[in-house]
Amino acid sequence: MLQHLLPALERPREWDVLIGHYLGVDHAGHTYGVASQQMTDKVMQMDEQVAHVLHKLAAAAGPGGPYERGMLLVMGDHGQTMGGDHGGGSAHETDSVLLAVSLQKLHAALQRRQQRREKEEHGSQQQEDVQHQSREQHRSDATAFLQQLHTTPGRRSPAINAGNSSSSRQPGPVPHPARQLVCAQSIPQIDLTPTLAVLLGVAVPYGNVGRLAPELWAVLGSDDGKGVDGLLASYQGALWDNVQQVRLQMMYGKNAT
Repeated sequence: MLQHLLPALERPREWDVLIGHYLGVDHAGHTYGVASQQMTDKVMQMDEQVAHVLHKLAAAAGPGGPYERGMLLVMGDHGQTMGGDHGGGSAHETDSVLLAVSLQKLHAALQRRQQRREKEEHGSQQQEDVQHQSREQHRSDATAFLQQLHTTPGRRSPAINAGNSSSSRQPGPVPHPARQLVCAQSIPQIDLTPTLAVLLGVAVPYGNVGRLAPELWAVLGSDDGKGVDGLLASYQGALWDNVQQVRLQMMYGKNAT
């Protein structure tokens, strides 16, 4: 994988979805345990690999670039106990991590950082203030989108399951106050299916019973240049289709089309 993934990113016309499955972290946990030096070394290697992938994708995500409308998801398919085992129902085994990145937004953020550095070198405080306002606007869109979902009368709050208890409910996601990040306590795996399907422009599988994850939509959804209003409009339209699909599935099961 280390040899083939980065070269594949140089050939974007050859694929629509690229999946890289790294086995090293899992193997290190099984063989040496989660707290071992071997696991630490492997995780650090994965950090470097993800950084290389992000920089390569973001560099080609500007206007007209091959990854302008691309997204990157970094996730684990399961967790591990301290001894390196999995397959059971403990939180250590069932909980994992998900990092979602809009390549277009990352490219824009890197461009703004570069412009800010150039302005700082020239001592232009006025231009720096303009850049600061632009960054704050990008941060506030995701925040306002999620807040409106929570506060609009008649709309079900997008509170998310915590841990493995289906009855346990936690407050919704809290956008990070210092960066353009959306930090969610938990997102059910079943919600990945409809959310990614809609974002990729393919049909949601008829057997889906998950719902569109607002946390991912805040980061990856399209606003059509209209900010939070655009995010809300696109999410509401997609969510209605999601509701209709789940309704058919619940009513007709395998016969739903």
